[in-house]
Amino acid sequence: MALDRKSRAERGFTLIELMVIVAVLGLLASIIIASIRQSKLRAVDAALKSELGSLRALAEIYYDKDGHYGVPYSGGGEPADCGSAPETTLFNDTAAASGHNGDIRPTLIEVMRLAGSALCASAHPTGGSVAESFAVETPLQSASGFKWCVDNSGYSGVGEIERGISVIDFGVGKARCVPSAELVSS
Repeated sequence: MALDRKSRAERGFTLIELMVIVAVLGLLASIIIASIRQSKLRAVDAALKSELGSLRALAEIYYDKDGHYGVPYSGGGEPADCGSAPETTLFNDTAAASGHNGDIRPTLIEVMRLAGSALCASAHPTGGSVAESFAVETPLQSASGFKWCVDNSGYSGVGEIERGISVIDFGVGKARCVPSAELVSS
């Protein structure tokens, strides 16, 4: 009998035991991979928020120098693709266009690289030839359906896209971010 027990102990794990171990290790690996992916998306969101904060600061320097935010820009009352903005706007200003150093464009390009897209708008309250307000929005990577928006009023925050409503609101010729609380109540 003693020989029988010893030989059984030397045989090792059964196939069932090995399959259970592999399944548990696979489950743990999938949890870790999902957690790492979510952490990477949150890091991208943090970079987006930082870049948009820098963009707002650069826009204020632009405003301090010129007293406006360039030529108004939108897509027929809706926010438009920042990448398509003409050179005379705040969003694609070049040194040749206005004597600025072109500081805003590289920051906006980085935002579009991180997020995949960005929408911009600038407006004048009475339809004048120079913009007195601006807003920029971009989708957050870690929260589907949410966008981060900054504007000249100092707002920087999340707004939810719901039923085709844009985060940028052009009420009374003013480009501004609409906080998610306002979107829910409307």
